[in-house]
Amino acid sequence: MSYDLVILTKGGEPDREVRVPLELHQRLLELVQNVNFPLLSRLKDYYEDTEISRDEIPEFLTEVDQLLNLVGDDVILKRLLLDIRELAEAAIIQGKEMLGLAD
Repeated sequence: MSYDLVILTKGGEPDREVRVPLELHQRLLELVQNVNFPLLSRLKDYYEDTEISRDEIPEFLTEVDQLLNLVGDDVILKRLLLDIRELAEAAIIQGKEMLGLAD
């Protein structure tokens, strides 16, 4: 089981996705809880879906970039954040929202 961040096709199928295993989700949210990141905080419930609208994605990217500076030497968490960043950039290019789907 994982929490999936996705961009959907017009047919509602995942076009691109980043899988977030439970352990990484917990590590990510431990960092997010210590700083005011309202958009990243929406990912807090591993078992609940969420949406980041097209208009919110630039601010979401800002939060991801700020969090990347706080990660330190955690290579795995840094890789996850870079993957999330790439997904958000693709969503901007495609003009789509991002969804967090409890799998």
